[in-house]
Amino acid sequence: MSSGSYILIADTAEGCLVLQSALASEFATTCVTTMSELNEAIRQRRPDLVVCGCHFDEGRMYEALRLLRVQPPRTAFLAVRALSGELDDAVYEGVKIATRALDGDGFVDLFRWRRKYGAESANERLVALVRQLVAANQADTQWDSTTD
Repeated sequence: MSSGSYILIADTAEGCLVLQSALASEFATTCVTTMSELNEAIRQRRPDLVVCGCHFDEGRMYEALRLLRVQPPRTAFLAVRALSGELDDAVYEGVKIATRALDGDGFVDLFRWRRKYGAESANERLVALVRQLVAANQADTQWDSTTD
């Protein structure tokens, strides 16, 4: 499943480096840093999952999620905070709630995870979550394609 999976990472250049280092050993990844690059990447090849950083294109993460929801087929979307500077609990919960309200598939504060579990374990947790989301998205896509 994961060896052929394609993950599109949308974040700042620094966030892309963090996320690619965590995911690239198991997944094919491409990184974009602007909405126009995101649009072009999706047109060229629909990803199994978009991992989008909170700082993507000057804070346009929710705009990226809305874009994906109006362009079928449904693509899994994981919001991530990959850069340093931990969110306080209220903001952390707010991002999780907003992501779910816009039909996102989850939010990970990778910086918080790294502090709590250590960098290696945090990366392993992220990879496991990405595997789950990719598998669920591929199953949904297969189901949708057979119902036409």
